[in-house]
Formats: sequence, C-alpha cells, structure tokens
Amino acid sequence: MVTKLSTLLLLVSLRLISGFWVIQPQRLQMNRDRSVTIVCEPKGWDNTWGMDAKLRANSNKAVVCRLYSNMTSFNCSWRKDRSNRILFTLFDLKPDDQELYKCEVSRMIPPPVETQEGNGTQLFSGPEPSFAPFASMTPSPSECPDSSLLNWILIGLSAFLFLTCLTITCAYVRLRIQQGNEMDDSLTYVPMQPPQPQNGSRRRGDPESNTTYMDMRKMASNGRASGRDMNYNSHQALH
Repeated sequence: MVTKLSTLLLLVSLRLISGFWVIQPQRLQMNRDRSVTIVCEPKGWDNTWGMDAKLRANSNKAVVCRLYSNMTSFNCSWRKDRSNRILFTLFDLKPDDQELYKCEVSRMIPPPVETQEGNGTQLFSGPEPSFAPFASMTPSPSECPDSSLLNWILIGLSAFLFLTCLTITCAYVRLRIQQGNEMDDSLTYVPMQPPQPQNGSRRRGDPESNTTYMDMRKMASNGRASGRDMNYNSHQALH
C-alpha cells in the first residue's frame, strides 16, 4: 500500500512540475516564392527532455509537417536551434492553404507524455492588414505565470510525503519484529516424558505395570516380612 502511494505521488508531481507551453506567431504573410516559416517555441522547456513536434492544419487536423519526419502531404522542412525552437518551413503553398496552423509539441521523456498546443498562426497573402501588426503572439504574465516557485513547493511536498511513508513502513516492520521476539521469550518449554511400553497391562490400567509402583510394594512387603520374622524369632526365644 505504501509503495503504491509513493508511486502515485511521484507521477502526480512529475505531471504538475512540467508546466511548459507553446507560443507561435499570430499571423504570417506568405513569401513571393509561396513559402513560409512558422516558428514554434516551447517555453518552460528543459533541455534534457525528449521532444516530438508537429504542425497541423486547423481545418482538418492534418499533419502538414513533423519533427524528424518528412512523410507528410506538404512539401516542408524543419530544423531546431539551440533554444529548442522548431522552425517549420512550408513550400509550394496554394491559395487554399491560407488558413490557421497550430504547433503541437509533446514531451516524450521523461514520462508521462505531455502535449501542449499553440494558439495558431494564420497565413495570408498580399499586404499586411493595418489592424494586425507583424509580431509574435507572446502570452501575458497572467496567462503563463512563472511556475518555478510552485514547482519547488510541489517537490518539497512530494519528498515530505515520501519520507513520511518510508518512516511509517520502517516503524511497522520494527514493531512486528519486536512482537515476534516477545512471543519467543514468553514460551515455556515442558520436558516430555519418555514413551512407555504399550503392553496389555498398561492398557488395562494395571498398577503392576508401573515399575516404580511395583518396586515400592516389594520394598513394603519385604519390610513387613522382616518385622514379622523378627517378632516370631523373639517369641521363640522367650519360650
């Protein structure tokens, strides 16, 4: 029971500690050669984690480009930089491809697997509308708060619960061992009598079968006979 509880607490802490999110440009204009590069940037990402990333079309959820794979319906390429940003470049875009594309980033290692999705990048051709400035969509601090303090609190709580479970387990095992030792000390060993011969007289309850009893009778008989003989001899001598 204690082991299962510790495992559950560890999985919950790993789930809560992750807390990464994905940002991407809000709008992008296609280049004249009908290409575009969408930058997917995971925030709160640890360099030791294993990553998988995809770029999906929002209309049909189809994967248009994927990290470590070129087997997609789109002509695309990808690359990563040192800050773990993924740059998906789409080529030979058509007018129908002017839609919303979302970055999907998954943390594969360490488990459990966690997937976060960006808000999406809207592609368009022609001049940029005046009401939509060219800028990356950066979330506000209220949307993506710094979770470092919360992470440390959760780590400390998980460690405290683990140590508590371990202490309870050790105390329980020690109590069981102490109770076993006390039971061994309270045992009284009674020596068993050697087995007696199972003859017919013993089964009938004949007292003659008891060797000690028989010896005492013979000694008593001999004593009485000796006394009687002494009295008789004394009587004869007086006459």
